[in-house]
Amino acid sequence: MENKNFFYNIDKIPEFRYLCDRNAERVALEILGISSPIFLTQSGLFIKESTFFQDGSLFVDFFRDTFINLAVNFINKPSFGLDWNIIKESIANGCPVIILVDVFYMPYKRHFHKDHAAHCILLNDVLDDNYLVIDWYEPDYYIGYIEEKVLNLARQSTNEKDGASVYSGYPIKATYKVVDAKRICEFKFDFLKCIKDNFINMYEQLLSNETIAFFDKIKNDLPGWVQYYDSRYYFNAVKSFFFLELELNIFIYYLSEIAKIQTGVIGYMQMKEATEQFRSGVLIIKNKLHRSIKKQVALEATSWKNYKTTMLEYYYKILHLLKLVISGG
Repeated sequence: MENKNFFYNIDKIPEFRYLCDRNAERVALEILGISSPIFLTQSGLFIKESTFFQDGSLFVDFFRDTFINLAVNFINKPSFGLDWNIIKESIANGCPVIILVDVFYMPYKRHFHKDHAAHCILLNDVLDDNYLVIDWYEPDYYIGYIEEKVLNLARQSTNEKDGASVYSGYPIKATYKVVDAKRICEFKFDFLKCIKDNFINMYEQLLSNETIAFFDKIKNDLPGWVQYYDSRYYFNAVKSFFFLELELNIFIYYLSEIAKIQTGVIGYMQMKEATEQFRSGVLIIKNKLHRSIKKQVALEATSWKNYKTTMLEYYYKILHLLKLVISGG
């Protein structure tokens, strides 16, 4: 298998915490020779779906586990099944495999026999019926061989909902994805072209009907879940802001990486500052929602109004800077 000697030089990126699917993907690319795989992934604000007032709830889903257009075929679509021969053959051909597991059954995880949660790991070698697991993810950062029978338990789990994680509660279904090593090794990496591809995609997404509708609702209305406390709606809101925070953390890291290779370009650092301000507003409202849940009282309306003002201000600023960078001036 290629690049085995470089496993322990894999970057540790705390910003990927709770985003195990994308972390497994970027690790696969890194061990196959892509020096900065984050530039091949979509990074930024990509709202896939939002429901803002239906039954007083808030739910926002984001595009995840997705590559930019230039790298869209690097990893095959998810497959389902416990046929280990397919996985062994893929690995023998130099193609790592990403599998979904329940952390409850993974011996090295702090959740072992304690909590359930879906989690993506990378398989990159086979020794008899033992598979080399690469789980380069905070706080475990594990690389080692695990028996097939142990992985079978983790891959067949119903992933019982136990309240310990937002990733518990739905079956694992023996899901796996094969990494296409040949396409990756043949790829001609052009950093600036990749960055522009991502920014154009993000700009178009932020101007999509779905995203505009989401921000229009923020601008014009006071959500029902702010006015009247209901534990279900407040938990939904917390999860939405939690995932928004994760997306912003990755984008801030992405912009910091751009600065290392492309200093002095108009718009990048200003965009990073605007995104950090955006994230500050998200953290404030998320923490206020946590306190509301703990006290079982509704969030004061002024908190939401102050937050939405900040959110809208920096949303428009990010849009302006994206347009500036894409146009080159």
